[in-house]
Amino acid sequence: PNGWKLGEFDHAARTRFPLTGAHAAVACAQCHIRPQNIAKPSMVCGSCHAENDVHAGRFGTQCQQCHTTASFKRPRTN
Repeated sequence: PNGWKLGEFDHAARTRFPLTGAHAAVACAQCHIRPQNIAKPSMVCGSCHAENDVHAGRFGTQCQQCHTTASFKRPRTN
């Protein structure tokens, strides 16, 4: 009733994939192929970052063991 502007979508509350780090700056359409309301991208890091995987899959799909959402290119420092 307040106009035709799109409403806010709380990704963390409505999905099991909170947009943290670099994911927060990515446009919806970059991950969600049309139609956006139906498309559910894989939550496996390699499904989007396979081309950036300098390990060529040798360490499996558990990227979060060494990487954070702050940067896929740089490993954790802790």
